[in-house]
Amino acid sequence: MKRLLLSLLFSFVTILFVYSQDTIKVMSYNLLNYGNYTSYCTTYNNNVETKNEYLRTIIDYTLPDILGVVEISPNGTYIEDFKNNVLNQNGRDYYCNAPKTNYSGSSIINMIYYDYRKVELKHWLALATDYRDINLYTFYFKNDALKNGDTVYLTCIVTHLKAGHTDSDAIGRTAMAQKIMDFLSTINENTNYLIMGDFNVYSSSEGAYQQFTNHANQNIRFYDFINKYGVWSDNAYFAPYHTQSTHTTSDCFSGGGLDDRFDFILGNINTITGQKGFKYVNDSYTTLGQDGQHFNKGLLDAPINTSAPMDVLEALYGNSDHLPVLAKFIIDHSQSIIDITLPIAYYIQNNQLYINIFDAFSSDASIYIYDVHGRILFSDQISNQTDQYTLDLNGLEKGIYLINIKTNDRFTSFKIVNI
Repeated sequence: MKRLLLSLLFSFVTILFVYSQDTIKVMSYNLLNYGNYTSYCTTYNNNVETKNEYLRTIIDYTLPDILGVVEISPNGTYIEDFKNNVLNQNGRDYYCNAPKTNYSGSSIINMIYYDYRKVELKHWLALATDYRDINLYTFYFKNDALKNGDTVYLTCIVTHLKAGHTDSDAIGRTAMAQKIMDFLSTINENTNYLIMGDFNVYSSSEGAYQQFTNHANQNIRFYDFINKYGVWSDNAYFAPYHTQSTHTTSDCFSGGGLDDRFDFILGNINTITGQKGFKYVNDSYTTLGQDGQHFNKGLLDAPINTSAPMDVLEALYGNSDHLPVLAKFIIDHSQSIIDITLPIAYYIQNNQLYINIFDAFSSDASIYIYDVHGRILFSDQISNQTDQYTLDLNGLEKGIYLINIKTNDRFTSFKIVNI
């Protein structure tokens, strides 16, 4: 009887452990002017319908749960086209995308797609720059504990830093990275962060990369999961980690062969330790199609690449001059936290604070602005039927302010910097 009880107890603990954990796959990919036709990327050499065929092959093989992409047209037709004709194909119908932003007025934007069976978008916001928007998306993970409000949170930052070899280009990249880190430092949230995209950096000593990985605030400092530092560009030592270019000759595609590490997924300390229920799976970070044997060569050049099936390699070569990077993470639902915050996202543009409300409040909300001394400078009511609330910041002096919004049963607070 004692042996039977121990066996049943072991089985119960095993089931509980397996039940409380899930694995997700995150992927970052530069799509190369998807739907954005230029003098060099045309309907002839970068046709969307042809790209869709390649991309279906890649997605069939990788099946990411969260996919951050850069270089997609801001035209909503193409955002939907990628979702409907690439992701939701071959029996799939579960991919969603976030709302688009293009406050910076770029011809190419960032986007994130996700498997809604596993994750749900809680809120999003975007930071405008001189080049392209920086997008921040906060997800929560679905499990049975959600009925009690318990979940694990993840904020994914998708960015496409300025391209180019010059000192001016590097300064532009650093400014974009600093804007991200200043924002994260201002809100100072101890949560799970991933940052991904095309960083266009040539070495780990570049200012942009240093902004991410050497920030003074340990909660938001990012870590390179593969711990490979140095001058990545045109350096054969880093051949297994290069992500660009799949081609040796240039037209729509950049040439030069595989000799640059431009594409990244980085995580903050919580994604390393798993303290907030989201943990990197050791040795899961990969560059799809990279076998380390094609330094300064095209992806399909000799020697034969055996790192992925040939149809996948041909699709990678045909679709983009970048290779996607992927990483896996464990979700530990036993470390879920209770969500009592309101379903909102916010952004600042032209000194106006815009608050987007995703679900109707249970009651009208009160909004307050506090200065750093705790004094209430402004208050107002937000109707529970409001979709977007706008607040003029022109009357505030430059500085940091706390915004507090609360209903009868929920609340949220966040900091803004009025510049």
